[in-house]
Order: sequence, then C-alpha cells, then structure tokens
Amino acid sequence: MFRVINSDCVDLSGNKYPFGEITRFQNISKCELCICGTDSEWICDHYVSCKSLDCKSSNSAVGECCAEMHCGGITKFMILGFGIFAIILYIAFILIIMLIFSILHWRKTSKKADNSDTPDTNLGEETKKQNLELDEDISESNKEPVRYLFAPKDPN
Repeated sequence: MFRVINSDCVDLSGNKYPFGEITRFQNISKCELCICGTDSEWICDHYVSCKSLDCKSSNSAVGECCAEMHCGGITKFMILGFGIFAIILYIAFILIIMLIFSILHWRKTSKKADNSDTPDTNLGEETKKQNLELDEDISESNKEPVRYLFAPKDPN
C-alpha cells in the first residue's frame, strides 16, 4: 500500500485526497459535496446556494454543482446583454447620422428647386412661349376625328 499523510483523506476506492479537496461520491446528488478535513475525515454537506461555492475553481465536482444550480451563468448573460445593448446603440447612432445627412441633403436640394422656378431672365419667357405652342398643337390634334383600325359594326 501507499503511505497516507495524516491530513489526507481516503475514499472508498482507496484514492487519497489532500486537505481541503472537494469531491462528490457516487450515488449522491451533484451538490452533495465532501471536503477533506484536517483530521483526515470527510465533511459532507448539501449545497443549496451559489454564495457558499467557488464556481470559478477548476474542481469538476464544484463545477457540476454550480451548473446544476445555474451559478456563474449570470456573468455570461450580463456580458451578452451588454454586447447586444452596445450593438443596438451603435446601430441607432448610425441611423441618426444617416437621418441627419438625408434631412440636410433634402433641404439643400429643395432650395435649389425653389430658386430655379423664379424666372429672372428671358429664358423663362421663352419657355412660356414653347408651352403655349405645345398647347395649340395638342388642341389642333383633338379636332381630328378618331379613326379606328376596325370600325364597329352597324347595328342596323
């Protein structure tokens, strides 16, 4: 056999554990954890709170208990929530900037259109004359009778 140090604990299979080691024996719940005490005795307790466990430890028994009680997952959700919130803020910022630029562009183009409507040269009078000539051409074309490719049959 092997030499057991006074502060070591031995499980039913003969495995030794150092002082302060936390383990879970088979056939008990995941949060029924045992700690190796100073007198080489196992001190077992059923953990029902995340506060009494160090979920960041590398011990697999503690990790399983933390997973069963959903401990430590809060920080993951907080990071995920903060990331989503940051992305939403970023998208909102981009949309606000796009809205501002589109409003400024619309105001700039609407001012140009308003200024071009005012006739300040003879060009405006020439345009009016052309429009009158077009109106006369259209009214003359309406005087001609409508000719059908296929004439309707006479009902008589």
